[in-house]
Amino acid sequence: MDLRRGYVYIFDSARDPRRTDYAWGILSLAYQVYKCNGGHCPNKTSFKSCKPIHIECAQQIGGTECGYYVMKFMLEIVTLQHDYEGRLDEVYTPRTAPYASEEIDVVREQWAKFFTTKYLLLT
Repeated sequence: MDLRRGYVYIFDSARDPRRTDYAWGILSLAYQVYKCNGGHCPNKTSFKSCKPIHIECAQQIGGTECGYYVMKFMLEIVTLQHDYEGRLDEVYTPRTAPYASEEIDVVREQWAKFFTTKYLLLT
């Protein structure tokens, strides 16, 4: 969600038109929780005024890769938006091909390294 500009970016790796309303409901709930926990909304943006932007993103082949796709999307978003002030869809490279197993393995390794060093205190 980009509350400064009033955009909600939707990454759906298992694109199905029937899921749009479901995803919007989850995002609306996330916004409400954010506001209830004292979240600040620049420009007094309300969720109803936000515009949904569907990002053309990698599509998973099966039904078990979803978590890895979400983590990969999050990494790409943070990396792209780190120093950029514009809209995410202006810098995100559209892609519909699934991630290669090597790309998913990188995400697995990054997650495992983070988890073991942060929570299991292993190096």
